[in-house]
Amino acid sequence: MAGAIRPSALLLVVLALLAAGCSETFHGPPPVIGSAGPIVPVARDGLVAKFGASAQAAYANDAFARAMLDDGYSLIYTNCQEYFREAGKTQQILIVTRDFLGTLGTLATGVIAVAHASKGATAIAALITATGYSVTDNISREFLFASDNIDSVRELTLTKMTDFYNRIPAAMTYNSVTWNLTDIQNYCSLRKIAALVKDAIGAAANSGAGAGRPPPPPPPPRLEPAPAGLATPAPR
Repeated sequence: MAGAIRPSALLLVVLALLAAGCSETFHGPPPVIGSAGPIVPVARDGLVAKFGASAQAAYANDAFARAMLDDGYSLIYTNCQEYFREAGKTQQILIVTRDFLGTLGTLATGVIAVAHASKGATAIAALITATGYSVTDNISREFLFASDNIDSVRELTLTKMTDFYNRIPAAMTYNSVTWNLTDIQNYCSLRKIAALVKDAIGAAANSGAGAGRPPPPPPPPRLEPAPAGLATPAPR
């Protein structure tokens, strides 16, 4: 019976579960704009097609820049929502994996002891179990921002993103829209989310201690005056 539960099986279970469930969380949502313009696949409908059309129109005429901004923001916001939905699935898998690993580790250690196997086998089982715990903790820290509830991180990120978007002035050009969309999509990058969480934790700690300053406001949107004579269409 001791051979039925080999210590190496614990590691295989951990790696298989993590690889199957966490791959989508190891990177942020895809960018939608860069120095070459919109980075979107060809589509006939939906937010992707709408943003591609408005970006093309704004490139030819700055009068349509605001529509490009609104469509780009909607696409980035939706992509960020989808990323956090995947992160929520990853969090559930990590919780299940950690519990399952603990059960298997305890069972394997007990079976090895009952079978009077060597102390080395027992030590290996314990080491692999501890390593599995460490792997899940590292993933939680690096890719789930050490949060017990990923929904709270999603709410924080999207709120900051929306605050930035709402402060962008109505008069825009293709260039200024490109700058601002780049800044908006940065809010849903892994590094930026981690920084927002760190700032929120620091602000909460300072508030609880009754000391310290609130975190600085986000940087203002980048401005560029629209050329004279061009009317900016009303936001849709």
